[in-house]
Amino acid sequence: MKRVLVIDDDILMGRLIEHHLSQIDMEVIKAKTGHEGITLVRTRQPDIVILDVVLPDIDGWQVLQRIRQISRVPILILTIKEAEEDIVRALNSGADDYCSKPVGMKGLST
Repeated sequence: MKRVLVIDDDILMGRLIEHHLSQIDMEVIKAKTGHEGITLVRTRQPDIVILDVVLPDIDGWQVLQRIRQISRVPILILTIKEAEEDIVRALNSGADDYCSKPVGMKGLST
């Protein structure tokens, strides 16, 4: 079973992702803050991270940077930010993919 870490303070989005991914045999772990997410990368070693840029404690850019210092886990940025410079920044900073919210759940699982 693949383990997915969702770092997003949007409770509804987290529930939607968890519901959908659990239907295709994935374990979903959720973190509501960047610091919590970084800790879970260390302790739970997820197979993939879904990361929002807008978080209540530190921004997703800092989380991405810190995760990249400790892990090569694939990271999908999932955020409301859709400016081209944000996409380029994410990919240049080590993200593996970038999706804008709202996102279809079928597209998320592929």
